[in-house]
Amino acid sequence: MKHSYTPHSLLTDFVFSESEDLQTEIEMTKSQSGPSEWTIQKILGFSKAFNVQRSAMIGDIEQISN
Repeated sequence: MKHSYTPHSLLTDFVFSESEDLQTEIEMTKSQSGPSEWTIQKILGFSKAFNVQRSAMIGDIEQISN
């Protein structure tokens, strides 16, 4: 037997799958209150190491120092 799909049935399937995905996303945000300490330290470290200088001849120079 072949399956027949109507625009209504496809839309219904899409809505149900989206609501399940949304519920999963909501549950994930409830359990996590923010970025981890490791993530914050990595971002701050990158911010300290990243430097942009302007050059009259070649434009902006991006530099990451250790």
